[in-house]
Amino acid sequence: MKLIASIQGVAAVRVPGEEVYPASSPPMQNIISGIRALFNFAIAPPPESLGMGVPLAFQTGRITKDEQEFGIQHLIMLQDGDILASANTDFAEHGLNILIKYLDSEFGYTMESKSNTQYYYSTIIVEFDNEIGDLIPSFKKIQTIIGGEAKAEGSSFELLRLSFSKGLHRMPAPQVVSPLDGIEHADFVIERRASQPFSANRFFCTAPMRTGDHIRALEKIEKLLSTN
Repeated sequence: MKLIASIQGVAAVRVPGEEVYPASSPPMQNIISGIRALFNFAIAPPPESLGMGVPLAFQTGRITKDEQEFGIQHLIMLQDGDILASANTDFAEHGLNILIKYLDSEFGYTMESKSNTQYYYSTIIVEFDNEIGDLIPSFKKIQTIIGGEAKAEGSSFELLRLSFSKGLHRMPAPQVVSPLDGIEHADFVIERRASQPFSANRFFCTAPMRTGDHIRALEKIEKLLSTN
C-alpha cells in the first residue's frame, strides 16, 4: 500500500461547558481576538454571532511545532467542546493542546483540570498494491451474479465502498445533536477515489482514529487479504 496524501486530521475534545467556563466571564470578543492572534487565523467569527450560542468558526490559521510551521484548516468552538482540523491528527492534537492551555492560562478556563473525552478523525488517500475485490473471492462471485441478473453485457459491477460502524449493534440515529457526535460515531470507510480509473486502486479512506493508526490499519487489512 502507498500513502498518496493525508487530506485532513481532526482532534476534538468534549468537556462539560458549565464546569470549565471561567467565573470571571471574560468578554467573548477578547477570547476571539486572542485566539485569532494565537493561530494567525485569516477568518474569525463575525461580531453578530457572539452571544447567540452558535458554534464559533475560525478558518485558515497556522502554528509551529518543533520549528515546523503547519496550517490549521479550521477551529470550531462549541458549547460542549472544541474541534480543530489540520493536515493530520498529530498537528491537530498539538494545536488543540495549545488552545486548551491558552484558554486556561489567559482567561481562567479549567479545561485541563476537568475530565474530558477526546476524539480523532482522519482522511487519507491510498493506493493498494492489489485490487481489493480480487482479494476477496466471494466478492467476485457477487459481481458475477449482479452482472448476470442485470444483463450487463460488456460491463461489470465493481466494488465501490467498504464501510464499518463501531459497536452500535444498531443503525445509528439520524439526528446529530453536536458536531462532536458526528466525529464520535464516524464510520471506518474505504471508498474508491472519484474520477480515478479502477485500475489505479486509489481509495479515499476515512476513520475515527489518529492518522498513523489509520494508515497501519489499512496496511494490516491489505496484508490480511493478500495472505488469504
